[in-house]
Amino acid sequence: MKKHFWLGAVELTFVDSEGATGVTRVNTMVNSDSGNITMTELAKLQQGAQLTLFNKLGEQVTVLGLTVLNISYLGKMTDEEFSAGATQVAAPTE
Repeated sequence: MKKHFWLGAVELTFVDSEGATGVTRVNTMVNSDSGNITMTELAKLQQGAQLTLFNKLGEQVTVLGLTVLNISYLGKMTDEEFSAGATQVAAPTE
């Protein structure tokens, strides 16, 4: 089944475990059957951005604010069409 895919650019303000405040920007994906961005898709965008932040920092942080900077429409396609030609990139190791 084809879905509508969206890419969101989000800025998050947070406090880490040491009490330091930080600001970062992340991208996150959402999709919908209807092609509309509803409160449900915005909530998924927010959750995805926070999960990306937690994974990026390697720790749970307290999110103080979240600003959606942009939402770009990527098109209507199946999951297979969306993933066509994609390769899995390993995360860098330290």
